[in-house]
This record gives sequence, C-alpha cells and structure tokens, in this order.
Amino acid sequence: MYNIEIKGDKNFIIRTENALKFIKENSLYHYKLVIKYIGIIQQIKRNSGMWAEKTPPIFKVGDETSNSDTEWYAGSIVHDAYHSKLYNDYKRKYKDKEVPDNIWMGEKAEIKCQNIQYRFFLKSGASKDRLKYTKDIIKSKWWENDKVNW
Repeated sequence: MYNIEIKGDKNFIIRTENALKFIKENSLYHYKLVIKYIGIIQQIKRNSGMWAEKTPPIFKVGDETSNSDTEWYAGSIVHDAYHSKLYNDYKRKYKDKEVPDNIWMGEKAEIKCQNIQYRFFLKSGASKDRLKYTKDIIKSKWWENDKVNW
C-alpha cells in the first residue's frame, strides 16, 4: 500500500488532502482502494488521467477536477484509483504480459470506474442530482473526445 505523495502548489495540496480525508471519512473501503492503487497525486493544468503503469501509479489531476467541490474531487480520485486497480491486478496476474489497453481504458473500463465512483457517492450521501449525473455521464463517451477538459 502506498503512502500517497501529493505534488503541486499549496492550494492543490490542501484541496487534495481534503478530498482524501473526505474519502476516508465516508468509506474506508474506497479509501483502502485509493491508498493501494495510487502512489502520487500530481497537479497538472489540463485533463486529469491515471498513469497506472508507473511505479508508483500516478494520478495527474487537472485544474478543472482539483478545483471542483471536495465530494466531486474525491469521487474522481476513487474513479482513477479503479483504473489503476484494473491495470495492476492484470499485471499481477499475468506478470510477463503487457496489459492490453481495453483492460483498464475504454468503454468497459470506464463503466466499471464510473460504477465504483457512483457507489462511493452513494456512501457519501451525495445528492440525487449528483448520482443521476454520475450514472448518465457514461453516455457522453468522454474518453473518445480529446477536446474534453477535466
């Protein structure tokens, strides 16, 4: 399990610590997922993403995501930790094989990650609007759109 390192400016570090605290206070299950599959949370300007193949795995967080409300940011961390879980569980099981992209990216993986994020929001007492948005956003196929900023 990782002791998560946070890389970024002071405000980013505070927002990230608050999001991690929110996860821990609302769901120990999801917190354990995060600390097991993310080693670094790093600030970037645009387009968040998970670098699951790195050791330790790095969640690079864009301003749009890190500046969102604490609950949404926390859910995003949970979502990307699950991408890392999909990648690293495959790598552990098939040590000598490359991890196929469709194991941890693309539509099937996004549905799995969105479902874990939804379950986290249920545990945290998210609003009906947030739960509906989280369920419905999968229809947008954001992972196919390189103009999205998150």
